[in-house]
Amino acid sequence: MQILADAEMAKQIAEAKGVIHIVDGTGTVIASCTPLKFPRSPYSREEVERRREEA
Repeated sequence: MQILADAEMAKQIAEAKGVIHIVDGTGTVIASCTPLKFPRSPYSREEVERRREEA
């Protein structure tokens, strides 16, 4: 199942470090998860494409 986070929740998740707990309006934990952090490439899309063409 996939749950759509609103903009505020997405921002909070993106800023989180480590495990987070998602709570309902009463403060009861309804989910725990570890946000995925994908490293950014040091190369631009253009650089990657140029290198592919050279190979």
